[in-house]
Amino acid sequence: MSQDLKQLDNRTVAVELAVNGRSKVCRGRAWFEDDPDLGPVLGVKVADPAGDFEFLIEAATWSGQIFPDASGWADYRLCLASECSCLN
Repeated sequence: MSQDLKQLDNRTVAVELAVNGRSKVCRGRAWFEDDPDLGPVLGVKVADPAGDFEFLIEAATWSGQIFPDASGWADYRLCLASECSCLN
């Protein structure tokens, strides 16, 4: 599955997840690298007014799907919740 995530390197990515039962979308710039502890990972750096943060997704455990982002806010969208708008 790392090949799938690798295609997102240096692209804008929307990450959709559930926070307190509500859908939240965070957008950022992705990078793909080999982490010495985790192996191949996709990172997404998100700039947020409350403070910047990063998502790290281990390629070895990734079983989700990658979608083109229909909103136009990003190149691709990753869904990390069971009920995502990209799955409808």
